[in-house]
Amino acid sequence: MTASVKPTIALILSFLLQRCIITNGATHWIVTEDGRLQAQTDSMYNMRRPYDLVAFMKQEQRASMLNDLKKELLNRKDEIDRNEDRDTGLEQKFYKTNPDCIEAGKPLPEFDLYISTVLPLENKGIRPEEHIDINGSPSSNLKQPDCTDFMDLEFSIHAFEHLEGMKARTNLTGSPELAFYWRIKGNPHHAVECIRRALHHSPRLQKDVALISLANILHRARFSNEAAILVHAALEVSKELNVNHFTLGNIYAVLGEYNKSIICFENTLKIQPDFEAASKRRHAVVCHSKLELALEAQHRSLQRTLEDLKDYQRKHDLYQGQSDKLFSEQVPHEVKIAQHHAYEQHKMRERAVEMGLTSAPEQETLSDTTDSDGGGGGAYFPLVNYNRHRAFFFRALWLIMPILSSAIPRHLILLCFPTGDRVLFSSVCGP
Repeated sequence: MTASVKPTIALILSFLLQRCIITNGATHWIVTEDGRLQAQTDSMYNMRRPYDLVAFMKQEQRASMLNDLKKELLNRKDEIDRNEDRDTGLEQKFYKTNPDCIEAGKPLPEFDLYISTVLPLENKGIRPEEHIDINGSPSSNLKQPDCTDFMDLEFSIHAFEHLEGMKARTNLTGSPELAFYWRIKGNPHHAVECIRRALHHSPRLQKDVALISLANILHRARFSNEAAILVHAALEVSKELNVNHFTLGNIYAVLGEYNKSIICFENTLKIQPDFEAASKRRHAVVCHSKLELALEAQHRSLQRTLEDLKDYQRKHDLYQGQSDKLFSEQVPHEVKIAQHHAYEQHKMRERAVEMGLTSAPEQETLSDTTDSDGGGGGAYFPLVNYNRHRAFFFRALWLIMPILSSAIPRHLILLCFPTGDRVLFSSVCGP
């Protein structure tokens, strides 16, 4: 190859490489975040009514709203997933792992919190054998101790007559219990009548015996609030007796006053440290109190999750509605495909005219398509005609092809052109 041909080839290669950057056209463009122009074949602004400026502006607002809603929905979903409480076996796990639950041996509801308690007479210095001939032979004509036969007592200021349980004493129900005669028989009405007379006649320092007995009757009859009042009255007489504290601990456990119940059982254990029933009940109450706090926390967490899910659903419905509206304002997908296909054909015809392969009158003219409502599907406007120098470029390339092909393989030259231009190049320059 002569020295004069080399500069010519270099000039042609430089010109060819400058022409290798050829892009396909599009009818819609966007500016990316880095400031570049990018073609969009499926644009949300390809609208059914391209002439409607208000619809165009609303479409832009709608797109911005959908973008914000999408980000918010994703954030809310992550937050819900993080905060969702999936611990479905909280109660069983708590009973197996909590030290107080293990010490109690069983849950608090399985304890008999209505257990019958009696303040022994001996604790008050009363010896029954001093009043009853225990060693004597029993009489053949035994009578039940009907206290109403002993004396009439319409009202007594010492018998807590203002309590609802005392007002309804004729209707009280109860079951047999280990105590005094009428409590053993399971007849609370007769038991209360005897206790009323005992409170009316007994000295102040011995009234706690009757008060504890009456508190048991009302507690078992489900008047636990009033039973607590009676035990507190008994404690004012004798705080040193463990039975009083133990009875009040059971009552407060039933009422759900767990802190007060724990204090009562602790006071019982201070008086009698080896009282196992009080110790187990104390552990059971502590366990139950902690479990309730854990369950309440789980309930609040589930309530928050439920509210978050409802709010998420409302926003999702809004997102879906706006998304449907966004797509309804655009031309159908089939029309978009037809537009793109027609536009590509238009570009190929335009290139063919520029290359001189067809004459202008032979080129088909693209017209606007209209919808049934009169709104156009959008006219197909080419951005600009392709540069006329490209026609000159292909003709010049045809003239210098024999020289160029001796230095560069033909298939490498074709790689510099888009697919459409490769066809035109082959048509002009031959195989």
